[in-house]
Amino acid sequence: MCRISDGSESEVEWMRGKLSVGKGKEMKLSQTEITDGGQWTCIVSTMNKTRLTINHFINVYQGSRDGVKRSIFITPVKSNITLPCLNDRGTQWYNVKKLQSRKKDGEEQTNGKFTITEDFSLTISDVRPKDTGHYECRSDRVTFDILVIAVTAQVTPKNGVSEGTAVTLNCDLSHPVPGVTFRWRHETSDRDVTNQSSLTLSFAPEDAGTWMCVLYGESGRVITTTSQIITTGQGPQHCMIFIWIFVAYVLLLAIVSTLLIWCLLKKKGMNQKKPRNK
Repeated sequence: MCRISDGSESEVEWMRGKLSVGKGKEMKLSQTEITDGGQWTCIVSTMNKTRLTINHFINVYQGSRDGVKRSIFITPVKSNITLPCLNDRGTQWYNVKKLQSRKKDGEEQTNGKFTITEDFSLTISDVRPKDTGHYECRSDRVTFDILVIAVTAQVTPKNGVSEGTAVTLNCDLSHPVPGVTFRWRHETSDRDVTNQSSLTLSFAPEDAGTWMCVLYGESGRVITTTSQIITTGQGPQHCMIFIWIFVAYVLLLAIVSTLLIWCLLKKKGMNQKKPRNK
């Protein structure tokens, strides 16, 4: 729920990544699934102007085995995420490779990359593939295991492309997730071109711009989005045209120079043959 206390007539929109998934103060999910966990963004607007943006991070647990509740967070690279935990006695966050930290009640700990907040949530800044993996939050009563998964979008070739060039877009997860599907959409035209994680285009001018990779759960609900930009540029055909123009210019300059030298030499020879006046 996104509460508005001032009683104003505001519009509320819910986002997953950069895609709108609903409107209204309440966002109700029926038959939740594990991929519903992660970031939900509430945007409050008045007169088409954004007043407030609130990020909610929720856990959806798969079940409890051996006293461990497991969930997953799928997030784009370079984003910031917050992993919730119980504000409970003896709470500690564990991650063998990246973080082993203790905190006392009311304290906030940070090392730049990781921050343990006052309510025992763990914030990870600027998520990269190396930051993915299992994070455990343990208290005296329960253990939470949250698997952080990064989604990355890539385009090949990276530099500007010319018309007719083969361009490939890839959307990759750092860890496989059963039931997740991918779909590529062009942000400005809303073209929905494929339901595969990889898309190959024979580039046309209308293909330029931002392409959004949308991830869906088994129920069809959006999990998150990530984007990649295709830019136009001077491709091989353009380069060859410039090369031929330059070669033609050099040849023309050489011919003109040769003719000029020939004319000067001829004029000089004719002057030498003229008889001197006595």
